[in-house]
Amino acid sequence: MGFVVAKGKSNLYNFEDNQANAVTYYRLRLIDNDGSEKHSNVVSVLVRSKGKAITLFPNPTKGVVYLSSSDFQPTCVKIYNSTGQLLSNVNSDCHAASNEINMSNLPNGFYQIELTN
Repeated sequence: MGFVVAKGKSNLYNFEDNQANAVTYYRLRLIDNDGSEKHSNVVSVLVRSKGKAITLFPNPTKGVVYLSSSDFQPTCVKIYNSTGQLLSNVNSDCHAASNEINMSNLPNGFYQIELTN
């Protein structure tokens, strides 16, 4: 993953993991000047998305889900069921003024909504 060269007697080091996402687990391997090694405890880090802030509501819905974002307007909305089957692929330009996603034609269940622009 990465390597940081020792800075003499310093105990302050910095490393940026650009591939981290969601919850990422880390453990340090420390190699002393005499070649001996130690391992740190495993720690978890929650990485927040660098993407756009989006809110979809209400959840659960009775038919229409509203999209709220100050800096994101999707051009494509895809809806998948709980098994990953694509149920709807809609160009959302027609919904740009109202920012709504109509789900009233879908049966009760769990769905994943993919928004792209």
